Amino acid sequence: MKKRVILCCVTCYLLSAFPGNTGSRLMDSLYCVMEYSEGIINCSWSESPRSRQYVNMTLMDINRGPFCAKDPAKLEASHETWTCSKVFAGHRLYDSIHLAFVPNRSLESHLNVSNEGDVVKPKNLRCEVSLDQTIHCSWEVRQDVADSVDFSLYYQDQSRKEEVCKSTCWQEIPTHLSCACNFTSRPYNNPIHLFNISVGPADPKTSNVLFKICEHIKLQPRNLTINETSKGETFLISWDKDPIEKPDFNYHYELCYWRDNDVKPSEVSLDCPGHNKTLTPHNEPQVHLKLGTHLEPSSSYSVKIRVRLEEDDPSHCYKGPWSEWSAVQTLHTKSVPNTLLLCILVLSAVVVLVIFSFCGFRALVR
Repeated sequence: MKKRVILCCVTCYLLSAFPGNTGSRLMDSLYCVMEYSEGIINCSWSESPRSRQYVNMTLMDINRGPFCAKDPAKLEASHETWTCSKVFAGHRLYDSIHLAFVPNRSLESHLNVSNEGDVVKPKNLRCEVSLDQTIHCSWEVRQDVADSVDFSLYYQDQSRKEEVCKSTCWQEIPTHLSCACNFTSRPYNNPIHLFNISVGPADPKTSNVLFKICEHIKLQPRNLTINETSKGETFLISWDKDPIEKPDFNYHYELCYWRDNDVKPSEVSLDCPGHNKTLTPHNEPQVHLKLGTHLEPSSSYSVKIRVRLEEDDPSHCYKGPWSEWSAVQTLHTKSVPNTLLLCILVLSAVVVLVIFSFCGFRALVR
């Protein structure tokens, strides 16, 4: 009994001393967007290459089954990026999709059941009952597996109903996470119920990502047109809306322009290397750039634009990330006489004329 009390104290200390595990990095990296004009939903996520040596994960719509087939996008030293596309058919803009990653095989470990031959499953599952009938359980799981799989502890109460115990994990050695959780089942547990304890992947029905389609609408980039007006004093930047987009979409535009001489070639790839101008949703799809106000004379400028959806009312649904930037268009401003230099030249000419006139008059009198 004394040994059990000491073990419980140590477990409680560990739970308070180490930061909790926030879940699999795979689920945290999941990002989906609705490509409106193409009629598809694109998803991407990052996965540890070492994790894939142990377990393969499938992206699931928990109400419809496998969501889409994945394709490798980019491989880096620390992670591998995957993408998948799903045709929008069968869904509406206001639909919500519950997405979760599911392993390709069972990864459950049961109390008092050996699984030493499978290094992927949690191991060393052990439980102790304290004096107040609280059950303390702990186990270990490979870090590479935990990067992709969220594990939970499951047990049954007296009514044989399965319950979930939220665990806390910490890293004591580089290769494994140590996890633990405490629970109490009333009426007081009969030790025989310890045989119903197991650790396995989190239930997709309770551990999933809610993807609401209308909040992740991404629009196509716009095509810019530049027209010179007012004899080169103003440039009209205009673009067309996509005809297949809904007429009640609330568009937000961001115009980016910069003078080519002010930006290094390495900076052109930045989000916006120059000036940006945000347009309200009620503006017409055009903007004027004026010489002397926005533009310098005798200069070459580059211009691009992007668009997104954002409703004024936070409760409204149509939202989404910025579109890709449009193709860069260029414009060239005309030369304008320098007023200050012109004044200096005129004054200089007048002074020279007065001097010559005075000298000529004196020569004539002499």
